[in-house]
Amino acid sequence: MQIARPGGQPAKWPYNSDPPLADWLAPDMEMKMLKLARVALALVFGAGLASVAATAAAQTVNPAGEKLYKTACIACHSTGVAKAPKLGDKNAWAPLIASGMDAMMEIAVKGKGAMPPRGASSADDATLQAAVEYMVQASR
Repeated sequence: MQIARPGGQPAKWPYNSDPPLADWLAPDMEMKMLKLARVALALVFGAGLASVAATAAAQTVNPAGEKLYKTACIACHSTGVAKAPKLGDKNAWAPLIASGMDAMMEIAVKGKGAMPPRGASSADDATLQAAVEYMVQASR
């Protein structure tokens, strides 16, 4: 069976039955499926990389930083006493993180406002930086 266009001329594919409509669409559908498969693969691969990167970043934090946080910094940074940015508060930490590690270390070493130098601890610079990194990591 052929479908005619106005004027009586036979229509071109896909309207006539020879070859079938499925044969006419097949090459186009195959390309669409390949594109879809590529996009899906890219999404899965990208999600996997993001997960690996997040896990690796979480594992690179020095455990000494968490220990110092729990012994000295927690007193103010867990509750926000004297305007200390609370651990995990992304909005409070954002400007500090944006200022960079050097600026945050200067505050940690010298103190600021009610915060005493070194958070009233006797931690060395490496441990103090580990504590700052721990708080930054928990507050991103």
